[in-house]
Amino acid sequence: MSHISIDQQLQNLQEDTNKLCILCKGSTVTPLHVKGMTNMSLKKLQNFISDCVSNYATYNKLDDFYSLNISNLPDFVQDEFAALIMAENESLASEATGPDNQHWEKKMLPALLRYLKNSTDKDESIEFTNTWRTCVTSYFLDRMQELIDSELGNFNHENFYCKSAEKMYGIPRTL
Repeated sequence: MSHISIDQQLQNLQEDTNKLCILCKGSTVTPLHVKGMTNMSLKKLQNFISDCVSNYATYNKLDDFYSLNISNLPDFVQDEFAALIMAENESLASEATGPDNQHWEKKMLPALLRYLKNSTDKDESIEFTNTWRTCVTSYFLDRMQELIDSELGNFNHENFYCKSAEKMYGIPRTL
């Protein structure tokens, strides 16, 4: 067993951390290309994600990086996010508005049937819209969090916020 000095161990850990940070930089969103999609809508989604991160991410002193949970975004931002994802991928849009959605049987279909039976009732129209918006948006929450996390990796790296080796491995900064 070879003995490595503490200084060498620290240097090795710092190099490993730098490699991890470089890997974070490479984790950009790879958009799916769907028939009829343009690069403009993909760019719009990426810009929207960047705006969400820059406007809503919070800095954690303990961990020394920015984070954002999708539940901390306002409802109207989540709704727009879902709409942009749907515009990006028609098959996901179809899943979200049909029986693949976990809310289809208990919430979405009953709301649709009530609305179709009373299509002139403004209250029923509002209830239908609210139910469908909420259910469709909730279908995309995991995907939204993945996209946010990817952008956060880029944001933290570009702004030099990356967990340090000292914090990750419990090694004190000074000896």
